[in-house]
Amino acid sequence: MKSFSLIRYRFLFLSVFLFVFFPNKLFAQFSPSIAYVIEEEQRTPYTHVVYQKKDGYLLCGTTDGLYAFDGERFTKIPFNDPRAADTVTALFEDNHLTLWLGFKSGRMAHLRNGKIVYWNPEEGTPKQPVVSIAQNKEGVLFFSAPGEGVYYYLNNKMYLINETEGLSDLQTGALVSTAGGEILAATDNGLNSISLRNGKVRIEVFGPKQGLPDYMVTSIATAGEDTYWIGLQEKGFCLFNNKTSRITIPPSTGEWKYGQVNQVLQFQGVLWLGTESHGLIRYQPENDRLDSFHLKDRVEGVQYLLNDNQQNLWIATTRARLVRTTGEKIRILPLPEYTDYEHIHALLRSTDGSLWTTDPQNRLLRIRFFPNGTRTEKITIHELTAKTDITSLYQDPAGFIWIGTMGKGVFLLNPKNLQYRTVRELSSMKDASILSITGSDKRIYISSLQGCVAVETSAYATDLEHPLKIMDWNLSGLGTNYVYNIYDDKNGSIWFATDGDGIIRKQHGKFYPINQAMGLNDSRIYSITSDKKNNIWFSTARAGVYSYDGKKLMNIGLKDGLRSLNISGIKTDPLGNLLIVHEKGLDVLNPETMQFNYFDQGHGVEGLNVQDLGCVSQDANGKLYTLGMNGIIKYNPVSGNTAPQTIIDSVMLFQRKLTSTDGTVFSYDENSFTFAFTGLYYAAPGGVLYQYRLDGLDSSWTTTSDRFKTFSLLLPGKYTFRVRSSLNQTFNLSDEVVYTFEIRQAFYKTAWFIILCVLLLAAALYWFVRLREQRIKRMELLKQAQQVSKFEVLKNQVNPHFLFNSFNTLISTIEENPRIAVEYAEHLSDFFRNIVAYRDKDIISLQEELDMIENYYFLQQMRFGDSLRLKIDIATELKSQVYVAPMTLQLLLENAIKHNAVQSQQPLQIIIRATNESYICVENNMVFRSSKESNSGMGLQNIIHRYQILSNRPVLLKHDGGVFKVCIPFIKLSHD
Repeated sequence: MKSFSLIRYRFLFLSVFLFVFFPNKLFAQFSPSIAYVIEEEQRTPYTHVVYQKKDGYLLCGTTDGLYAFDGERFTKIPFNDPRAADTVTALFEDNHLTLWLGFKSGRMAHLRNGKIVYWNPEEGTPKQPVVSIAQNKEGVLFFSAPGEGVYYYLNNKMYLINETEGLSDLQTGALVSTAGGEILAATDNGLNSISLRNGKVRIEVFGPKQGLPDYMVTSIATAGEDTYWIGLQEKGFCLFNNKTSRITIPPSTGEWKYGQVNQVLQFQGVLWLGTESHGLIRYQPENDRLDSFHLKDRVEGVQYLLNDNQQNLWIATTRARLVRTTGEKIRILPLPEYTDYEHIHALLRSTDGSLWTTDPQNRLLRIRFFPNGTRTEKITIHELTAKTDITSLYQDPAGFIWIGTMGKGVFLLNPKNLQYRTVRELSSMKDASILSITGSDKRIYISSLQGCVAVETSAYATDLEHPLKIMDWNLSGLGTNYVYNIYDDKNGSIWFATDGDGIIRKQHGKFYPINQAMGLNDSRIYSITSDKKNNIWFSTARAGVYSYDGKKLMNIGLKDGLRSLNISGIKTDPLGNLLIVHEKGLDVLNPETMQFNYFDQGHGVEGLNVQDLGCVSQDANGKLYTLGMNGIIKYNPVSGNTAPQTIIDSVMLFQRKLTSTDGTVFSYDENSFTFAFTGLYYAAPGGVLYQYRLDGLDSSWTTTSDRFKTFSLLLPGKYTFRVRSSLNQTFNLSDEVVYTFEIRQAFYKTAWFIILCVLLLAAALYWFVRLREQRIKRMELLKQAQQVSKFEVLKNQVNPHFLFNSFNTLISTIEENPRIAVEYAEHLSDFFRNIVAYRDKDIISLQEELDMIENYYFLQQMRFGDSLRLKIDIATELKSQVYVAPMTLQLLLENAIKHNAVQSQQPLQIIIRATNESYICVENNMVFRSSKESNSGMGLQNIIHRYQILSNRPVLLKHDGGVFKVCIPFIKLSHD
């Protein structure tokens, strides 16, 4: 046993050695960050404003227009007018998800179908830059234009609020909508609260008389519960309560030294202040602490701050950079003297806020935090050599630090005076190799390669030399001495993580193993914790993580979203999440939803130490500390999901991008679609996986890393394209977005068209049958008429009078002029031959009918001489184009001779002509005979009846007492 004087001597020696040979150095902790730069044709646009749309896209308003950012690339959004160019100074998405843009020129615009379209109200837009846009709860839009005041747009009209309405100053800035419906406006002469009721403007001004520290207000941010942080030009910031109109000035701002505040933002329970000359400042309201916030990337001249929906903080700087950081969530404490962290095996966050760890020489390090940085103290445990590793560190309820070593047992250290001693009460562990030291309010548990012991804490005193009380507990039922970890739950059970025997529960003096017989796939257990429902969670060497609810085991492995099986520690944070540390980073699991959040290289968490179980520590507030390749990493649990946000960027129909006006119903030949989609995850955009499915075509999901999919030649039907994104192969908890559309059937395949075709076919068939019946009937009637006509012709032409007259004429002609007689006989023969040839035809050409007329007229003229005269007035081309019923004109000519006197004193004049009305008329002068032949009228009636069948036009008769005329209509083959 070491004497107290010896311990004091060693402490004095260590103190002198520490401060003489190892002077204190200040090292600042920082938050991981990544800087992005917009580069356009060798120019770098300057970012004025950053905004996140509801769909998740980040927008940057710059000196070169508007850019959208997906974590990897900036995409410029074009103006609708390709000649337009302007500097974007304000962005806002209203209640209808319409994005408004304000410009340096004073103009304003909307974003429509992916293009910027200038807005031109009847009253015009401001002449000064539009720097801020807000909307009150009634939906009225307000626009800030420094130098002119504040505009608002109501009932399709623009109105200006200036000094006439009570505005304290025309130099206006930030606008923020309050929970009460007012608009808070920052001006160079105080804070203005603008209310609009029934079209009337009411303004209340808050300045130094009302408690405002500074006249010049530069920025405003929501603080919750209708309170607002106010950024000032010279006096820092203050808090404004809109309900009570009370202004609160934090004490830490009394000696403000950070210059002008350009932007204020409350995020992660902290107020972030973007300053003109001192970069990013952090204010912690819970302890009124104000300090500079250091990032991996240096920021100067912070112009704009934004927090997105994935717990990232975005900073726009005057150096034309956009910087992303995790803010308070991840902090890194570098150890500058270290080039290799592999020799560090233990880590502890003590109750006084110090961090304890080791160096390559196995010295104990205490890292203390100050406003201007950190100070590291090196403490030598003389009993240890450079080859004796410190494997575990633990702080008991009395504040003493327990130090477990590999081969030298356990040491106890008082952090107040740095005195230490060997834990001599553990005689069995004098030279033991300690694996872990854990504990609760009642006991401290020490596990080693030589077995396990427990120390009671009830007899603790402030004296380091006070004897420790070793518990007398029977571990014979444990069955093993190789225990990695011991965990004391809240229900009185003690859990042992063994090397090969699974996890063993000790309750009421009995041991209950949970091993392969119960479904455990790996019996080597490393670390243990419990959730808010007191379920036990533990990590294994090769099978991931298990939970045990007292009845059954549940395994969480790679297929469930766990990114690695090489786990160094598992803890529970104050939000109830499980913190799983492995070499790829930190997996945060919500045990209620089984949803993971990941923190890895994109968050600055990489190369974690997974070889040493003692390199994971948690403080009283639930903050997690572990070791990475860049230093000690602190994880501050904050609520919020960091899963990718899925968006359908565009839908292409063939090569044409569809817009909102195109609708979702397409024709049968509009059937090739390309979907472009994104899973927005700014920390690691390249690690996002996607699943898609087209309902109506696919029956299962397809997993891919591509960001587009084409469906070609889709059949008509209704479809729904579904897509979701994830950071692992587990998609069941991922939100999905859909696009529903319909491809219509080709008109010739639709039911109505088929029915119409059937009806038309039936009608056509019916019409054909009826037409056929009509044609048959017409043919029958025509045959009857032909028979009558043939009978009339035969009766008229073969009657004794015609033959007698013809033969008499022939005989007399033979005696007088044999040559003429021969010609007469030829005409007579041709006439009868034509009768025989045409009698069975329905129609003949007009030329054929006229040929027969000429034969008949020759025969009659030989009898009557000049007393019978015939004139044919028909154009030559008509003779071959027009058709008539056979022997129609001959019969009319015959009737004219038959019913009129043919005498030399008054010749019978017969004229055959064609009219413009498409008729052929046969007319003759009327020369009454002294005696009339008997006449049945069958010939003319037959002609009329035949033409009723052959033509849809009637036969015309004219009888005025001096002229008798019969007109028959043209018949053309196209009308048949």
